[in-house]
Amino acid sequence: MHHPWRELRDRGNGVILHFTRFKDAQAAATNSNNAIWLDRDLLQGERRCAVQHEQAHIDLGQTNCSDPREEQTARRLTAQKLIAWDALVDVIKWAHNALEAADELWVTPEVLEDHLRFNMSSTSYFQILTAIIDDPETAWMEPVLANRLRRLRYGDDRTLRDEEW
Repeated sequence: MHHPWRELRDRGNGVILHFTRFKDAQAAATNSNNAIWLDRDLLQGERRCAVQHEQAHIDLGQTNCSDPREEQTARRLTAQKLIAWDALVDVIKWAHNALEAADELWVTPEVLEDHLRFNMSSTSYFQILTAIIDDPETAWMEPVLANRLRRLRYGDDRTLRDEEW
């Protein structure tokens, strides 16, 4: 698991973290150089995401966070760093919804959504789908769905009874 707090500590370039209270819905801000401001009312998972997001702006040398392209690039990098591939596959197997998955991954639902939108190719999607279909727990918990997905994948009538456990 990536630790943005350690990354901040190890930067060595004197980035100072300030806790403040923003008047609007803003969670964090940076001067794109040596300071990050976090809203003091954020929960720990929200702080983790916000501090990583602001570090992404600093790493990318972005100075205009109101530019949608710069913001999208920072969001993509944040999601990429905070969500490990193996952890995502494991969570998708059992989580009932995005909130539960985000909570387990220790990110906000927005960061999870960004990861799925920006960092997932169709190949990655099918790798996750295959891992879920082939997982014995899926077959045990959702046998009808698992069989249907296997038939779609193989294009035939192959079912659970054809598989060796």
